[in-house]
Amino acid sequence: MAAPPTLTQRTLWHSKTNSWLTSDDLEFAGASKFSPTSGDRLRVEAIASLISLGTERTVITQTLPTATATQMRIPYMQGDFSEQFTYGYSLVGIVIEGPEQWLQKRVHLLHPHQQFAEVSIHDAHLLPDRLNDDTATLISNMETAVNALWDAQPAIGDCIAVFGYGLIGTLVALLLQRVPGVNVHIVEPDVSRAAAAIKAGFNTSSSVPENKITDITFNTATSDQALQAAIDCTGYEGTIVDLSWHGAELSTLKLGGSFHYDRKRLICSQVSNIPASRARRWDYTRRKDLVIALLLDLQDHLAIDKTISFAEAPEFFNSLRQHSPEERSVVIRYQD
Repeated sequence: MAAPPTLTQRTLWHSKTNSWLTSDDLEFAGASKFSPTSGDRLRVEAIASLISLGTERTVITQTLPTATATQMRIPYMQGDFSEQFTYGYSLVGIVIEGPEQWLQKRVHLLHPHQQFAEVSIHDAHLLPDRLNDDTATLISNMETAVNALWDAQPAIGDCIAVFGYGLIGTLVALLLQRVPGVNVHIVEPDVSRAAAAIKAGFNTSSSVPENKITDITFNTATSDQALQAAIDCTGYEGTIVDLSWHGAELSTLKLGGSFHYDRKRLICSQVSNIPASRARRWDYTRRKDLVIALLLDLQDHLAIDKTISFAEAPEFFNSLRQHSPEERSVVIRYQD
């Protein structure tokens, strides 16, 4: 009897100082009964995965707080942050083994950057044909943006500032643009990102305009200076929503002035949990369905700044250790 065909499993690994690819052989059953002991397993061949630039830079340089290391683990991660580990965020692939009704269907996963993924059906979300591969990699980031708007609760006519026009800032701003009567102002000192915001139709400046007072301010820039400016420009009883993850860095803010006397509200928005105001009615599947619908609506306004092949990933991550990227979004394409 002939030996079953094999697949080459390529996996991206990290340590504090280096990133590299490994290759291993996988047996390919080539049938619908991929896991004889369980009918809920899938093998997925990766098409594309998004690099979460800020988070993954913090993780690979190991500047994350020890106390939060457990929370920062993702499904199907291998290894340990203190030594060697795999990581990733948002992966789109096609089912090549599993129950027949799943075969050749595209799915979205939370998974490390890897050529093939063996996952539970319950961790895979089917994608509509109209959603292209690159846009589908933005699902996890759009979930972050949706949570931020749920936390902030913008209302018709609000004056809103968004600090930072990276990927999260872009998605937040595009969602806010669809709230009737809302005036959205982008604060972005980076020239290329500011140009992208202007092209998208936003009033944009490198710093807060004089006498600018907002009802709600979103901070997506991982900077004490930006967060302080966001606090200072927010009006009486206004809301500041911080989406940044500062890792192990200490933050210094001045909270003795208008923040205190104007009764401002500073809240953290984080994607892992659905806000309490919606948790009784919403689950993660319903949120993901909403996110996919929003991405379909915005697909013509979203473009990935840079794509790399999987072979180029180690070099990219080794460069990422040294400096912050210029791009807002970078996608690995596995079939290039």
